[in-house]
Amino acid sequence: MATSGGVFKAAVVQAAPVFLDRDGTIKKGISLIKEAAAKGAKVIAFPEVWIPGYPWWIWLGAPAWGMQFVVPYHQNALTLNSPEANLLSKAAKENDIHVVIGYSEKAGGEPLHGPNDHRPNGKSHRYPSKTETHPRRAYCFW
Repeated sequence: MATSGGVFKAAVVQAAPVFLDRDGTIKKGISLIKEAAAKGAKVIAFPEVWIPGYPWWIWLGAPAWGMQFVVPYHQNALTLNSPEANLLSKAAKENDIHVVIGYSEKAGGEPLHGPNDHRPNGKSHRYPSKTETHPRRAYCFW
């Protein structure tokens, strides 16, 4: 049986990433993490596939038109346990905050989408990738 851990403040991010710029998005994310922690938040939640951004182009035109985004999207996906991902864990630890962030992960040749959490102790946890969806099938074929 679960017990209550008390009351805590949570922050929910409603901000755009730096689209197709993993490093810029991580830098922006760290800034938001610091701001939330400074305001007393113990948890901060970012949107779905915040890194490197939601693949909105799949809804805008013909698949051939959208191909211009596929390579930069893959290049800017996050690789777990990389120096870039470790920056998020470091920010969580330095700011004593639990960070839940959506990302597109490079896993071999296939991108996976799912949440990852970076804990105040500096460790991170990857949740299983999301189930196949039409958007994922529409552009994830590399």
